[in-house]
Amino acid sequence: MVRALLISLATLLFTLPGFAQERIHDFDVDIEVRTDGDFVVSESIAVTAMGQSIQRGIFRALPRYFGNEENHRFEYRYDVMEVTRNGREEPYETYSEDNAYYIRIGDPDIYLPRGERQTYEIRYLVRNQVRYNESFDELYWNVTGSYWDFPIEKASVTARFPDGVSFQDVSLYTGPQGSTRSDARADILDNTVEARITRALGRQEGFTMSVSFDTGLIDPPSAADKFDLWQQLWLGLVLLAASLFGVVFFYYQSWQRVGRDASRLPVFPHYHPPKGISPAAAHYVYHRSFKGNKAFTASLMDLGVKGYLEIDSDKKEVTFTRKDADSEGPLPEIAPYQRGLLNKLMGTSGSKTIGKKYDSGFATAYKDFKTTVSKDYGNP
Repeated sequence: MVRALLISLATLLFTLPGFAQERIHDFDVDIEVRTDGDFVVSESIAVTAMGQSIQRGIFRALPRYFGNEENHRFEYRYDVMEVTRNGREEPYETYSEDNAYYIRIGDPDIYLPRGERQTYEIRYLVRNQVRYNESFDELYWNVTGSYWDFPIEKASVTARFPDGVSFQDVSLYTGPQGSTRSDARADILDNTVEARITRALGRQEGFTMSVSFDTGLIDPPSAADKFDLWQQLWLGLVLLAASLFGVVFFYYQSWQRVGRDASRLPVFPHYHPPKGISPAAAHYVYHRSFKGNKAFTASLMDLGVKGYLEIDSDKKEVTFTRKDADSEGPLPEIAPYQRGLLNKLMGTSGSKTIGKKYDSGFATAYKDFKTTVSKDYGNP
Protein backbone atom coordinates (compact mmCIF):
# COMPACT_ATOMS: atom_id res chain seq x y z
CA MET A 1 0.00 0.00 0.00
CA VAL A 2 2.73 2.45 0.97
CA ARG A 3 4.75 1.44 -2.06
CA ALA A 4 1.84 2.16 -4.41
CA LEU A 5 1.28 5.55 -2.76
CA LEU A 6 4.94 6.53 -3.22
CA ILE A 7 4.84 5.52 -6.89
CA SER A 8 1.69 7.62 -7.41
CA LEU A 9 3.27 10.66 -5.72
CA ALA A 10 6.45 10.34 -7.84
CA THR A 11 4.42 10.09 -11.02
CA LEU A 12 2.44 13.18 -10.03
CA LEU A 13 5.60 15.16 -9.35
CA PHE A 14 7.03 14.32 -12.76
CA THR A 15 3.84 15.14 -14.64
CA LEU A 16 2.98 18.43 -12.89
CA PRO A 17 5.38 20.53 -14.99
CA GLY A 18 3.69 19.27 -18.15
CA PHE A 19 0.31 20.53 -16.86
CA ALA A 20 1.69 23.88 -15.61
CA GLN A 21 0.23 26.85 -17.49
CA GLU A 22 2.65 29.30 -19.10
CA ARG A 23 2.10 32.84 -17.88
CA ILE A 24 3.76 36.23 -17.55
CA HIS A 25 4.74 36.73 -13.92
CA ASP A 26 5.76 40.38 -14.11
CA PHE A 27 5.30 42.97 -16.85
CA ASP A 28 7.04 46.20 -15.77
CA VAL A 29 7.26 49.17 -18.12
CA ASP A 30 9.14 52.47 -17.92
CA ILE A 31 8.21 55.29 -20.34
CA GLU A 32 10.47 58.32 -20.80
CA VAL A 33 8.55 61.14 -22.50
CA ARG A 34 10.72 63.58 -24.45
CA THR A 35 10.01 67.20 -25.29
CA ASP A 36 10.03 66.47 -29.03
CA GLY A 37 6.98 64.20 -28.71
CA ASP A 38 8.91 60.93 -28.89
CA PHE A 39 9.13 58.54 -25.96
CA VAL A 40 11.40 55.64 -25.04
CA VAL A 41 9.79 52.48 -23.68
CA SER A 42 11.70 49.98 -21.52
CA GLU A 43 9.88 46.71 -20.82
CA SER A 44 10.83 43.94 -18.40
CA ILE A 45 8.84 40.74 -19.00
CA ALA A 46 9.33 37.75 -16.69
CA VAL A 47 8.02 34.37 -17.94
CA THR A 48 8.52 30.68 -17.24
CA ALA A 49 8.87 28.52 -20.36
CA MET A 50 7.15 25.13 -20.21
CA GLY A 51 7.74 24.13 -23.85
CA GLN A 52 4.18 24.94 -24.88
CA SER A 53 3.78 28.39 -26.49
CA ILE A 54 7.16 29.52 -25.16
CA GLN A 55 9.85 27.25 -26.58
CA ARG A 56 12.69 29.31 -28.09
CA GLY A 57 11.55 32.77 -27.05
CA ILE A 58 8.60 35.16 -27.08
CA PHE A 59 6.76 37.39 -29.52
CA ARG A 60 6.16 41.01 -28.45
CA ALA A 61 3.26 42.35 -30.52
CA LEU A 62 2.96 46.15 -30.61
CA PRO A 63 0.10 48.08 -32.21
CA ARG A 64 0.87 48.92 -35.84
CA TYR A 65 -1.63 51.72 -36.46
CA PHE A 66 -3.25 54.58 -34.58
CA GLY A 67 -6.08 56.93 -35.52
CA ASN A 68 -6.74 60.64 -35.10
CA GLU A 69 -9.93 62.62 -34.52
CA GLU A 70 -10.74 62.57 -38.25
CA ASN A 71 -10.54 58.74 -38.22
CA HIS A 72 -7.44 58.78 -40.40
CA ARG A 73 -5.16 55.83 -39.84
CA PHE A 74 -1.41 56.31 -39.37
CA GLU A 75 1.44 53.89 -38.76
CA TYR A 76 3.52 53.87 -35.58
CA ARG A 77 7.23 54.49 -36.12
CA TYR A 78 9.28 52.13 -33.94
CA ASP A 79 13.04 51.92 -33.48
CA VAL A 80 14.12 48.88 -31.44
CA MET A 81 17.18 49.87 -29.43
CA GLU A 82 18.02 46.81 -27.31
CA VAL A 83 16.76 43.31 -26.49
CA THR A 84 18.21 41.11 -23.71
CA ARG A 85 17.34 37.90 -21.85
CA ASN A 86 18.50 37.57 -18.27
CA GLY A 87 20.83 40.54 -18.83
CA ARG A 88 22.46 39.19 -22.01
CA GLU A 89 21.89 40.32 -25.56
CA GLU A 90 19.30 38.17 -27.32
CA PRO A 91 18.72 37.73 -31.10
CA TYR A 92 15.53 39.28 -32.48
CA GLU A 93 13.88 40.31 -35.71
CA THR A 94 10.97 42.60 -36.51
CA TYR A 95 8.16 42.38 -39.04
CA SER A 96 4.67 43.72 -39.63
CA GLU A 97 1.58 41.61 -40.14
CA ASP A 98 -2.05 42.71 -40.19
CA ASN A 99 -2.54 45.26 -37.38
CA ALA A 100 0.55 44.35 -35.35
CA TYR A 101 4.24 45.14 -35.37
CA TYR A 102 6.08 42.06 -34.09
CA ILE A 103 9.41 41.69 -32.29
CA ARG A 104 10.30 38.01 -32.45
CA ILE A 105 12.83 37.34 -29.70
CA GLY A 106 14.99 34.22 -29.37
CA ASP A 107 17.53 32.03 -31.11
CA PRO A 108 15.71 29.61 -33.48
CA ASP A 109 18.34 26.94 -32.76
CA ILE A 110 18.17 27.09 -28.95
CA TYR A 111 15.28 25.85 -26.77
CA LEU A 112 14.68 27.55 -23.43
CA PRO A 113 15.13 25.37 -20.32
CA ARG A 114 11.74 24.17 -19.12
CA GLY A 115 10.47 25.39 -15.80
CA GLU A 116 13.05 28.16 -15.41
CA ARG A 117 12.14 31.82 -15.09
CA GLN A 118 13.31 34.04 -17.98
CA THR A 119 13.39 37.83 -17.88
CA TYR A 120 13.27 39.67 -21.22
CA GLU A 121 14.11 43.36 -21.43
CA ILE A 122 13.07 45.30 -24.52
CA ARG A 123 13.93 48.94 -25.15
CA TYR A 124 12.51 50.83 -28.11
CA LEU A 125 11.72 54.34 -29.32
CA VAL A 126 8.24 55.40 -30.44
CA ARG A 127 8.34 58.52 -32.62
CA ASN A 128 5.99 61.49 -32.35
CA GLN A 129 3.35 59.78 -30.23
CA VAL A 130 2.30 62.52 -27.83
CA ARG A 131 -1.22 63.46 -28.91
CA TYR A 132 -1.90 67.17 -29.38
CA ASN A 133 -5.25 68.76 -28.48
CA GLU A 134 -6.46 72.34 -28.14
CA SER A 135 -6.54 72.45 -24.32
CA PHE A 136 -4.20 69.58 -23.39
CA ASP A 137 -1.63 67.11 -24.65
CA GLU A 138 -1.90 63.39 -23.98
CA LEU A 139 0.21 60.29 -23.54
CA TYR A 140 -1.95 57.33 -24.58
CA TRP A 141 -0.28 53.93 -24.54
CA ASN A 142 -1.30 50.27 -24.38
CA VAL A 143 1.22 49.24 -21.75
CA THR A 144 1.11 45.46 -22.15
CA GLY A 145 -0.62 45.03 -25.49
CA SER A 146 -3.70 42.85 -25.99
CA TYR A 147 -2.22 40.01 -28.04
CA TRP A 148 -0.85 37.70 -25.34
CA ASP A 149 -2.12 34.10 -25.34
CA PHE A 150 -1.49 33.59 -21.61
CA PRO A 151 -2.38 35.54 -18.44
CA ILE A 152 -0.36 38.34 -16.87
CA GLU A 153 -0.10 38.09 -13.09
CA LYS A 154 1.36 41.55 -12.40
CA ALA A 155 1.79 44.63 -14.57
CA SER A 156 3.03 48.13 -13.74
CA VAL A 157 4.05 51.25 -15.63
CA THR A 158 6.09 54.33 -14.71
CA ALA A 159 5.75 57.33 -17.03
CA ARG A 160 8.41 60.02 -16.61
CA PHE A 161 7.72 63.49 -18.02
CA PRO A 162 10.01 66.50 -18.49
CA ASP A 163 10.31 68.92 -15.59
CA GLY A 164 7.55 71.50 -15.35
CA VAL A 165 4.73 69.18 -16.32
CA SER A 166 1.25 70.02 -15.00
CA PHE A 167 -1.03 66.98 -15.03
CA GLN A 168 -4.75 67.28 -15.74
CA ASP A 169 -6.02 63.70 -15.62
CA VAL A 170 -4.91 60.05 -15.46
CA SER A 171 -7.12 57.26 -16.82
CA LEU A 172 -6.42 53.53 -16.67
CA TYR A 173 -8.15 50.75 -18.61
CA THR A 174 -7.91 46.97 -18.28
CA GLY A 175 -9.48 44.04 -20.08
CA PRO A 176 -10.04 43.12 -23.74
CA GLN A 177 -9.44 45.69 -26.45
CA GLY A 178 -12.05 48.47 -26.18
CA SER A 179 -12.88 47.70 -22.54
CA THR A 180 -13.59 50.60 -20.14
CA ARG A 181 -12.90 48.58 -16.96
CA SER A 182 -10.26 50.00 -14.65
CA ASP A 183 -8.84 47.31 -12.37
CA ALA A 184 -5.77 49.46 -11.69
CA ARG A 185 -4.63 52.41 -9.60
CA ALA A 186 -2.18 55.28 -10.16
CA ASP A 187 -0.01 57.62 -8.09
CA ILE A 188 1.46 60.97 -9.17
CA LEU A 189 4.89 61.87 -7.82
CA ASP A 190 6.33 65.17 -9.09
CA ASN A 191 6.81 64.61 -12.85
CA THR A 192 6.12 60.88 -12.70
CA VAL A 193 2.96 58.78 -12.95
CA GLU A 194 3.12 55.25 -11.51
CA ALA A 195 0.32 52.76 -12.16
CA ARG A 196 -0.27 49.05 -11.55
CA ILE A 197 -3.06 46.56 -12.13
CA THR A 198 -5.08 45.32 -9.13
CA ARG A 199 -6.09 41.98 -10.66
CA ALA A 200 -4.40 39.56 -13.03
CA LEU A 201 -5.09 39.92 -16.75
CA GLY A 202 -6.47 37.01 -18.72
CA ARG A 203 -5.66 35.90 -22.26
CA GLN A 204 -6.01 38.67 -24.88
CA GLU A 205 -6.43 41.28 -22.12
CA GLY A 206 -4.32 44.41 -21.82
CA PHE A 207 -3.48 47.39 -19.61
CA THR A 208 -3.74 50.93 -21.10
CA MET A 209 -2.73 54.31 -19.65
CA SER A 210 -3.93 57.80 -20.62
CA VAL A 211 -2.23 60.83 -19.07
CA SER A 212 -3.33 64.34 -20.06
CA PHE A 213 -1.30 67.42 -19.18
CA ASP A 214 -1.11 71.14 -19.98
CA THR A 215 0.04 72.19 -23.43
CA GLY A 216 3.37 73.91 -23.97
CA LEU A 217 5.54 71.22 -22.40
CA ILE A 218 5.98 69.24 -25.62
CA ASP A 219 7.28 70.92 -28.76
CA PRO A 220 4.87 71.11 -31.72
CA PRO A 221 5.40 68.54 -34.46
CA SER A 222 8.44 69.29 -36.61
CA ALA A 223 8.27 69.74 -40.37
CA ALA A 224 9.63 66.20 -40.76
CA ASP A 225 6.91 64.83 -38.44
CA LYS A 226 4.20 66.67 -40.36
CA PHE A 227 5.56 65.45 -43.68
CA ASP A 228 5.63 61.87 -42.41
CA LEU A 229 1.95 62.07 -41.45
CA TRP A 230 1.11 63.78 -44.75
CA GLN A 231 2.85 61.16 -46.87
CA GLN A 232 1.14 58.35 -44.94
CA LEU A 233 -2.20 59.98 -45.67
CA TRP A 234 -1.72 61.19 -49.24
CA LEU A 235 1.40 59.62 -50.78
CA GLY A 236 -0.50 56.60 -52.13
CA LEU A 237 -3.05 58.88 -53.81
CA VAL A 238 -0.29 61.13 -55.19
CA LEU A 239 1.57 58.13 -56.62
CA LEU A 240 -1.64 56.81 -58.13
CA ALA A 241 -2.37 60.19 -59.74
CA ALA A 242 1.23 60.47 -60.96
CA SER A 243 1.05 56.96 -62.44
CA LEU A 244 -2.21 57.80 -64.18
CA PHE A 245 -0.73 61.04 -65.52
CA GLY A 246 2.37 59.13 -66.69
CA VAL A 247 0.24 56.62 -68.60
CA VAL A 248 -1.86 59.37 -70.19
CA PHE A 249 1.27 61.35 -71.08
CA PHE A 250 2.92 58.25 -72.60
CA TYR A 251 -0.09 57.53 -74.78
CA TYR A 252 -0.37 61.20 -75.75
CA GLN A 253 3.28 61.27 -76.83
CA SER A 254 2.82 58.02 -78.74
CA TRP A 255 -0.24 59.46 -80.45
CA GLN A 256 1.70 62.60 -81.31
CA ARG A 257 4.42 60.50 -82.95
CA VAL A 258 2.44 57.86 -84.82
CA GLY A 259 -1.29 58.31 -84.23
CA ARG A 260 -1.95 61.87 -85.37
CA ASP A 261 -3.27 62.28 -88.91
CA ALA A 262 -0.46 63.02 -91.33
CA SER A 263 -0.04 66.65 -92.29
CA ARG A 264 -0.80 67.67 -95.87
CA LEU A 265 1.68 66.15 -98.27
CA PRO A 266 4.05 68.49 -100.11
CA VAL A 267 2.78 69.69 -103.47
CA PHE A 268 4.87 68.78 -106.50
CA PRO A 269 4.12 70.04 -110.00
CA HIS A 270 3.22 67.36 -112.54
CA TYR A 271 3.98 68.26 -116.17
CA HIS A 272 2.26 66.83 -119.24
CA PRO A 273 2.92 67.63 -122.87
CA PRO A 274 0.38 69.99 -124.42
CA LYS A 275 -2.43 68.18 -126.17
CA GLY A 276 -2.05 68.14 -129.98
CA ILE A 277 1.54 69.40 -129.84
CA SER A 278 4.35 67.04 -130.86
CA PRO A 279 7.72 66.93 -129.03
CA ALA A 280 9.53 68.79 -131.83
CA ALA A 281 6.83 71.46 -131.99
CA ALA A 282 6.97 71.99 -128.19
CA HIS A 283 10.76 72.24 -128.41
CA TYR A 284 10.67 74.80 -131.18
CA VAL A 285 7.92 76.93 -129.61
CA TYR A 286 9.69 76.98 -126.22
CA HIS A 287 13.16 77.83 -127.58
CA ARG A 288 11.95 79.76 -130.67
CA SER A 289 14.57 77.77 -132.59
CA PHE A 290 16.29 74.43 -132.62
CA LYS A 291 18.76 73.69 -129.82
CA GLY A 292 21.00 70.89 -131.03
CA ASN A 293 19.45 67.63 -132.22
CA LYS A 294 17.03 67.14 -129.31
CA ALA A 295 13.89 67.95 -131.34
CA PHE A 296 14.88 65.53 -134.13
CA THR A 297 15.77 62.77 -131.65
CA ALA A 298 12.51 63.32 -129.73
CA SER A 299 10.51 63.01 -132.95
CA LEU A 300 12.16 59.69 -133.81
CA MET A 301 11.49 58.41 -130.29
CA ASP A 302 7.86 59.56 -130.54
CA LEU A 303 7.47 57.59 -133.80
CA GLY A 304 8.84 54.55 -131.97
CA VAL A 305 6.52 54.98 -129.00
CA LYS A 306 3.46 55.29 -131.25
CA GLY A 307 4.34 52.12 -133.17
CA TYR A 308 5.55 53.59 -136.50
CA LEU A 309 9.21 52.68 -136.06
CA GLU A 310 11.25 50.02 -134.35
CA ILE A 311 14.65 51.34 -133.26
CA ASP A 312 17.59 49.04 -132.54
CA SER A 313 20.87 50.55 -131.41
CA ASP A 314 24.35 49.28 -130.62
CA LYS A 315 27.58 51.17 -130.05
CA LYS A 316 28.15 52.28 -133.70
CA GLU A 317 24.92 51.66 -135.63
CA VAL A 318 21.22 52.43 -135.37
CA THR A 319 18.69 50.43 -137.35
CA PHE A 320 15.22 51.78 -138.08
CA THR A 321 12.46 49.36 -139.13
CA ARG A 322 9.12 50.63 -140.37
CA LYS A 323 6.15 49.04 -138.58
CA ASP A 324 3.07 51.05 -139.51
CA ALA A 325 2.28 48.81 -142.48
CA ASP A 326 2.31 45.73 -140.26
CA SER A 327 0.01 47.21 -137.60
CA GLU A 328 -3.17 45.24 -137.00
CA GLY A 329 -5.12 48.30 -135.95
CA PRO A 330 -5.06 52.08 -136.29
CA LEU A 331 -2.04 53.84 -134.82
CA PRO A 332 -2.13 57.13 -132.91
CA GLU A 333 -2.21 60.29 -135.00
CA ILE A 334 1.10 62.00 -135.80
CA ALA A 335 1.87 65.51 -137.07
CA PRO A 336 2.27 66.06 -140.86
CA TYR A 337 5.96 66.88 -140.46
CA GLN A 338 6.44 63.58 -138.61
CA ARG A 339 4.81 61.62 -141.43
CA GLY A 340 7.03 63.49 -143.92
CA LEU A 341 10.08 62.63 -141.83
CA LEU A 342 9.02 58.95 -141.72
CA ASN A 343 8.54 58.76 -145.50
CA LYS A 344 11.73 60.58 -146.43
CA LEU A 345 13.84 58.71 -143.88
CA MET A 346 12.64 55.22 -144.77
CA GLY A 347 11.59 55.65 -148.44
CA THR A 348 10.23 52.47 -149.83
CA SER A 349 12.59 50.25 -147.84
CA GLY A 350 11.41 48.43 -144.81
CA SER A 351 14.55 49.25 -142.75
CA LYS A 352 17.53 51.58 -142.71
CA THR A 353 20.84 51.38 -140.87
CA ILE A 354 22.97 54.46 -140.20
CA GLY A 355 26.24 55.06 -138.40
CA LYS A 356 29.00 53.43 -140.41
CA LYS A 357 29.13 55.97 -143.29
CA TYR A 358 27.52 59.14 -144.53
CA ASP A 359 23.89 58.69 -145.56
CA SER A 360 22.63 61.47 -147.85
CA GLY A 361 19.02 60.33 -147.50
CA PHE A 362 19.22 60.67 -143.71
CA ALA A 363 20.77 64.13 -144.06
CA THR A 364 18.06 65.24 -146.48
CA ALA A 365 15.33 63.97 -144.17
CA TYR A 366 16.87 65.85 -141.25
CA LYS A 367 17.12 69.10 -143.26
CA ASP A 368 13.55 68.91 -144.54
CA PHE A 369 12.35 68.15 -140.97
CA LYS A 370 13.90 71.35 -139.63
CA THR A 371 12.57 73.43 -142.52
CA THR A 372 9.02 72.12 -142.13
CA VAL A 373 8.91 72.60 -138.34
CA SER A 374 10.35 76.12 -138.67
CA LYS A 375 7.73 77.02 -141.28
CA ASP A 376 4.84 75.54 -139.27
CA TYR A 377 5.78 76.90 -135.84
CA GLY A 378 8.02 79.86 -136.62
CA ASN A 379 7.13 83.59 -136.44
CA PRO A 380 3.99 84.51 -138.43
